[in-house]
Amino acid sequence: MTALGSDTLNSIRTYVAAAKQLPYVLSEDMAEQLQDEFIAARREDRTFSPEKFSERLTVSGFLFKGASALHAALGCLNLQ
Repeated sequence: MTALGSDTLNSIRTYVAAAKQLPYVLSEDMAEQLQDEFIAARREDRTFSPEKFSERLTVSGFLFKGASALHAALGCLNLQ
């Protein structure tokens, strides 16, 4: 594994800081589905902790928010 350069790390920090500011709401259906996913993961691996699941949800949320923001930005540019 190679080390990340300072420019890359600064870009990641900026991305995470911006993603934290975007709204993020889960529907009741999505919350239920996530609960089912957690239960299935625990059945498969008893060491899969709520903390690990929370970490994955956090990263997923950042990715979703970032993709949504990118999509909106590209839509404003009328790129097709």
